[in-house]
Amino acid sequence: EFEPLAPAMMQQILIEMHISDVVVDKRGGPLAMRRALREDLSNEILDKYALDRQTFLTHYKYYMEHPPLMNQIYQEITKHL
Repeated sequence: EFEPLAPAMMQQILIEMHISDVVVDKRGGPLAMRRALREDLSNEILDKYALDRQTFLTHYKYYMEHPPLMNQIYQEITKHL
């Protein structure tokens, strides 16, 4: 049976990803450069949590398919951002 990432871990990953998006956007520069930087930062975050992109996306999809759980995660995220 599929065991999703703990909500607190998903929350922390998403917080870090949102922060990295802001950093990339503030830096500016050509779109291709921003995309590459965003991907590099995203990979660093996922590496920190010992996840590959596909595994993360599987867990993210689970939470997206369970809106009450995702809403709880984002309610917590908004308290931190």
